[in-house]
Amino acid sequence: MSSPTPSQPAYRLNGATGMHRGDRQYQQDQVELIAHTRVPGCALAVLADGMGGKSGGRKAEMVSRTIDHSYVQRLIDEGQITEEEANTHPQSNLLTGCLGTHADPPLAVRELGTLEVGDSVLACSDGLWHYFTPREIGAIVHTLPAREASEMLVSKARQRARGGGDNLSLALVRVETLEN
Repeated sequence: MSSPTPSQPAYRLNGATGMHRGDRQYQQDQVELIAHTRVPGCALAVLADGMGGKSGGRKAEMVSRTIDHSYVQRLIDEGQITEEEANTHPQSNLLTGCLGTHADPPLAVRELGTLEVGDSVLACSDGLWHYFTPREIGAIVHTLPAREASEMLVSKARQRARGGGDNLSLALVRVETLEN
């Protein structure tokens, strides 16, 4: 393959999505991975964690998660409980903001910085990350190809849910070298 030009990046994006309705009656999460139609090497991953009951890292250790708009996240932010305690808190399903209500939800902006070959970006619902430590997610995402990592995460989350799991969804994108 010839040298990359401004319109042809020196990398490729490899992505995968995964969904499971868990032990719920309906799948309310939505996930989509969309390649840019005009810009090579550019993609958009969108994940929306459904609201039940209503209608309608560079290295395995650099892993972190964004915050959600929930009551228990507020308790974590205030130092009243830990992330581990939030996983089993009786009010972990209460939201402080969501789409589809009269008030707009609060915005959460997180800048990733420049991605390099070998980096991965994972967007997932709490139905998935609830069952893993950041280190576990990082190890799986860093070690396996995107499709295999997606399947492994869904499978392990289902095993760990033991028949009581939420809807789960994920979008995984990895920056890879171009193969000759």
